[in-house]
Amino acid sequence: MDKNPSKYFDKILTFLSSDYNRTFTINEVVNHIYKKEIKNNSKISSGLDGLIADSPYKSNIINAIMFLNSEGLVAYDKSEETVFINTKGFVKNKTEGFVSEIRNKKANLWLQRLAWLVAILTFIFFVFSKIPKEWVEKIF
Repeated sequence: MDKNPSKYFDKILTFLSSDYNRTFTINEVVNHIYKKEIKNNSKISSGLDGLIADSPYKSNIINAIMFLNSEGLVAYDKSEETVFINTKGFVKNKTEGFVSEIRNKKANLWLQRLAWLVAILTFIFFVFSKIPKEWVEKIF
């Protein structure tokens, strides 16, 4: 989750939107998102070690779901550890998602910088084109 949280949030929303009318448990979300990691840990460890290895995954999922809950994208019941996607989360997942939102913001930032650069260069060109040639010859 630390490397790219936006992809992580999108994976959770995509999984929850697979069945819009269903309530998922946290363990179901953990098993889906961390499928490969849990499979690798179960091959390495045996017995209770596998259960202990799953706890960081569960805490990552709970933190991500709490963030999504604070954004109003999912509904999370702490007592039963269940979560389901609401309409806002479904629309977010189907229209834009977190990854494309961040990519669009970065692109808009660069476009704004480019627009300011073009405007400043145009202003400088305009000002220097209006300076009489005699002044330029005296300076250079």
